[in-house]
Amino acid sequence: MCSGRVEIFHKSTWGTVCSEGWDLNDGDIVCKQLNYWKAESVTGVYLGQGSGEVLLSGVGCDGTERSLDRCLSNPLGANSSPCGQHAGVICSGGGLVRLEDGDDMCRGGVEILHQSVWGMVCSDYWDLHDAQVVCRQLNCGRVISATTGTSFGKTSGPIWLDDVLCDGTESSLDRCVVSPWGEHNCRHSDDAGVQCSGPVHPRLRGGPDSCSGRVEVYNNSTWGTVCDHNWDILDASIVSRQLKYGAAVSMRTGFAPGVDPIWLDNMGCVGMEATINECPTDQRNISNCTHSQDAGVTCSGQQ
Repeated sequence: MCSGRVEIFHKSTWGTVCSEGWDLNDGDIVCKQLNYWKAESVTGVYLGQGSGEVLLSGVGCDGTERSLDRCLSNPLGANSSPCGQHAGVICSGGGLVRLEDGDDMCRGGVEILHQSVWGMVCSDYWDLHDAQVVCRQLNCGRVISATTGTSFGKTSGPIWLDDVLCDGTESSLDRCVVSPWGEHNCRHSDDAGVQCSGPVHPRLRGGPDSCSGRVEVYNNSTWGTVCDHNWDILDASIVSRQLKYGAAVSMRTGFAPGVDPIWLDNMGCVGMEATINECPTDQRNISNCTHSQDAGVTCSGQQ
């Protein structure tokens, strides 16, 4: 979890946001900017009043914006009325990771997103416990090896994490014991890498047979559903192909709803991907979905 009072930087000064009208859509945008999945709740004064000027008020995000300054609001620095509470947020998830320069999405050098920039992880103390967290976070099965050095080619850019010490049970790499962001004594010849066994296939549940139902994917050791925003026949076709259930006959919804987490939203497969894991998706802005919107598919039959 990540939580606190929301502050923004404007004209070389940090200031607060008034909580009037502040809701989960607004909190989601802050969480996404900080590389977390979504807002669990939006909170008020108990996170501290802050000492700076109230720089932003009347915020009205719809949840799709890339940053808080893209949302509807009163002009920055133009708050003229008293502010009873300052906006806060509690975010869940985080530390988005990817594997680069390997043969597939489950093998490569470990990169983590911080301050909207992808950077590397130093291999000091890097071991199978650390690598297992990455494999789990990426839905890539079990860890095969934790590599060090230039196993996956030379890299450039910032080195964000060093001295990573996971016990193997953490939900994401940034939940492990690590040095502060950007503090390291490493070179890119010390980059950490991972080889995982491969992605866990999706499954179909709640349908009349094994070849139809709501789509469920495995993430953080838990099965969950996919929201049907932008769900289309291309997305459904990838699921059918991955499960070797023939062609997608329809991408219908209305199967028995799930009860577990909603893991994915706004799928954007182009139809050429080998697995649903390779499709562009939004894992963070899912607070506006319910299980009545669980995506489903009917496949033609087992190949």
